[in-house]
Amino acid sequence: PWMFTASSKDIQTLNGSRTWNDKATSAVVDAEGIATENIEFDMTSLDLTGKLACRPWYANTCEQIHFNHGAELVHQESFVFGENYKKAWVDMEMTGDRWYTLGSPLQGVVAGDMYTKTAGGKQDNELFTEINFNNTDYGRFEPAVYQRGWNKAETKTYKIDGKNDAYNTAVALNWSRVYNDVDETYAPGTGFSIRTESMERWGEDKNVRFRLPKADDKYSYFDKGDNTEDIDDKTVGRPGNRHSLTDFTGGKFETTVSVGTAGNYFLVGNPFIARMKMDEFFKENQGLEKVYWIMTDERQDATLWDEKSGTFISTELTEAVNGTIAPMQGFFVQATAATKDLKLTFTPDMIVEDADLSKAPELKSVSMYEPQVISVSALDAGGEVASRAIINIDPMAQAAYDGAEDAALLLDRTLDSRATVYTVASEQALAINSLDAIVETEVGLLAAADDVVSTLVFEGVDNAEGLLLLDTTTGQFTDLYDGMTVEVNGSASGRFYITRPTSGLTELTMAVVLKDRTVSIVAATEGIVARVYTPAGLSLGEWSVDDTSLQFDLEPGIFIVEAVADNQRVTRKFVVK
Repeated sequence: PWMFTASSKDIQTLNGSRTWNDKATSAVVDAEGIATENIEFDMTSLDLTGKLACRPWYANTCEQIHFNHGAELVHQESFVFGENYKKAWVDMEMTGDRWYTLGSPLQGVVAGDMYTKTAGGKQDNELFTEINFNNTDYGRFEPAVYQRGWNKAETKTYKIDGKNDAYNTAVALNWSRVYNDVDETYAPGTGFSIRTESMERWGEDKNVRFRLPKADDKYSYFDKGDNTEDIDDKTVGRPGNRHSLTDFTGGKFETTVSVGTAGNYFLVGNPFIARMKMDEFFKENQGLEKVYWIMTDERQDATLWDEKSGTFISTELTEAVNGTIAPMQGFFVQATAATKDLKLTFTPDMIVEDADLSKAPELKSVSMYEPQVISVSALDAGGEVASRAIINIDPMAQAAYDGAEDAALLLDRTLDSRATVYTVASEQALAINSLDAIVETEVGLLAAADDVVSTLVFEGVDNAEGLLLLDTTTGQFTDLYDGMTVEVNGSASGRFYITRPTSGLTELTMAVVLKDRTVSIVAATEGIVARVYTPAGLSLGEWSVDDTSLQFDLEPGIFIVEAVADNQRVTRKFVVK
């Protein structure tokens, strides 16, 4: 914060005139203004004794560093606490009245640190100044901060229509109870969820800004009525150094993410103050299916790594799904085997570097196939996409559910008010469904109430000509086309199926589907005959009707169902539970 001009006699500074010495020395800094063999940054500054000294300076070091919301740091592994810096600060911004899944890039963060100024809802004090909770500037209720954890929750299988005989199941995200605890640890690599109250008096800019780290070593709970202490001060434990970013030991960062009951789904947080490459993440962590989910207050987006095409497939449907996670973003992953403790490793190779964008594109080999993707979106009353499901037609994929190539539907109860669309394989509701060919693929919909009207939009159908949409409630087949819309009242399970003509002609077709224990056969012409056999070929019975639809029930077991209508014959294998 000062300037100088040199003359043969003295140096004019903001502190007054000082005598010029062409070999200015300092008792504190052993440096002389002598030319060096190497190129250096030579700067003149006041030392601790008030004398001027000229000495070499080097880059990539500071006492403290502050990261605005969205800021990134590449080569974080070279940024070592105590050598390059002594304290890191991070801002986190979010819109009020929305749930976020997040991760902390700082060590020693606890739930009690998530407070900000009551006036304006933003931590806007001078940078690089300590932050301590007080009753004047801060409050736990203005703005109110709601938090919930995943490591104390339990993943359960959820029957979509709530009935015991329902066969479409999804994975329910059972968060912990909402809390405003103070000593819950938010360690790097572990995800958490937070929602803040939006204050109308803040005006149009209702974003909330938190700043970490906090200087508090203990917190108290206060009564909302008179803001007096309700319990004694509680000292909070802070694993790690609260001033330090995630550090690397031996070139990597290792952590364990835990859940209360053994399961396959874990909430992870990006531990870097940089974007993270998920393909490198999956290479390093072999005990995971190569799929991840990001939950927002708008919808869930599932992203799947497709080995055969070497690309990511996502319900987000961006022009280029690059498979990166934003700084401080939380995301769900799926372990290949149920466990309570998931060990994860993070390496510098996972950090996205800006230099990658300037490199010449590498030569690419010819893919064995191009992914053929059909998307089904559910629009809300305002025409916004509430949810989306993807059908990935891959000639090498399994028709049955496979965690290595499919992404299950995760149900977040906080999003129950929004329409949720899914497809089905092996009685599992899916966000991404990879299959070798469409035969009869169910499209289901969850809605909050029966009177809610949602619009289904089918896209990408032009690349799979000849597909039909069957509505089993009416027995009607409709030619599918790109951009086709269907309005649905309430939820729909076991009603809509994407199918294709059995003879290649759209006016001649037949569908054979199973719902619970009921076999439904729908044909375009009247007169249906159905025969049921065991896998060994033993005949178990025959049903017929002079109509376009036929239904009958089966006992639990494995059956071969053969349906004949006019000159069409369809055979299906069903497992009845």
